Amino acid sequence: MTVLLLLALAGGIQAQNHTEDFLISGSSIQLLKGTGAFTKLYENPGTAHGIVNDIDNKLIVFAEGSNKGMFRLDPGTGLWTTILVDTTVFDYPTEITIDHHGDYIIASSDPSYTYGLYRLSGTTLTTIITTVTMGLQGKFTGGLVRDVDTGNFVLQMYGGSSGPHPMISIAPDGTFTTIIANYCTLGGPRYQITQDMRTGDFYVGGNDSAQGFLVQVTKGGTSTVVATSTDRFAFNVLAADRASSTAPRLVHPYIKNLYYTDLKTSTVTSVAVTGSSVSPRGITFSRGRNLQTVLTAPKKYALNFSFPTFPGKGYAAGLTLSGMRPGITLTDGRSIPANLDWLLVMTVNNGFQPIFVPGPGILDANGEAKGSMDLSTLPALGIPVHLVAVVLDSTASLGIAAIADPWVMVL
Repeated sequence: MTVLLLLALAGGIQAQNHTEDFLISGSSIQLLKGTGAFTKLYENPGTAHGIVNDIDNKLIVFAEGSNKGMFRLDPGTGLWTTILVDTTVFDYPTEITIDHHGDYIIASSDPSYTYGLYRLSGTTLTTIITTVTMGLQGKFTGGLVRDVDTGNFVLQMYGGSSGPHPMISIAPDGTFTTIIANYCTLGGPRYQITQDMRTGDFYVGGNDSAQGFLVQVTKGGTSTVVATSTDRFAFNVLAADRASSTAPRLVHPYIKNLYYTDLKTSTVTSVAVTGSSVSPRGITFSRGRNLQTVLTAPKKYALNFSFPTFPGKGYAAGLTLSGMRPGITLTDGRSIPANLDWLLVMTVNNGFQPIFVPGPGILDANGEAKGSMDLSTLPALGIPVHLVAVVLDSTASLGIAAIADPWVMVL
């Protein structure tokens, strides 16, 4: 299998779009098909905001303000359990992401309307930073995403009716920089920010009294309105396609339509939805967490591989120190989001053990496998490393059935 992957690396490649199943949070938790059909998984007592696939890529984690906490939902049964309720912090939770330790990172407001970014590790809740300590006015309601390049947490802030609306990058230790002082002058941002992994650019939706608009913000701090819609709330929530997609796009539903925006042409198309639709507060791809690292001991990690639609298939995984762009372009229009370097060749070839153990090389009956990474013998370097993986299948194009989005860690 590693030989097959190295042949693919030598020949060049690029990848498929996501399976078109989406999870949406709002007044209910919904599963939305790419055809526009909704299935209600859970009716909320209030409004669910942030939504993510849990570290096992099976359960769903969401934040909800009426019950002042974070909750875990089994989409198969519709049953939910409490992760943490904290009325001093989660008066108005707005967004969740997961870091390379497997910890939850939550943006929320306390009852005094101070917004903060918090880390939940097991049952321990700690403060990363608040708007008070930042010395900034504004609310953490415009979205949160983990930057695939650095592992920092990028927040789009809402600065009130008159703005400004800064975009902030916050390191895990709480230090922060301003990416852009005001993302747009047309109107305020809505609920979610996403990142195009192929370019590193961020996308935020907003609206004024007449239209909705989509704003692209580069790492260099420039912003451009790239699309508009007469549906004022068309860009409220956003999810970006895979880094390997042949036709990269954003997906963003609202009530009556499931919208797609082509990231090459900025063309917006829509599919009419059916079933019990919802005014969304968050969206993510269902079962889309293909890679996850989980801290098991100081500087030691479990590697979770999850490709639920490919049970029993082979896989190959590796690390690169050279980043994910431009990546390895494949002849079928896809791209492996990893730059070829000595570490990638060595790790794909199982030559970096026991530091990096990619696991059995075969996905189990659930499409899952586990590996490990032991960094305890390495000094702290402070540099990012990307974990990448592909599913191997001799019947697939170029022998590669699926390409995971990369996962970033800081050594």
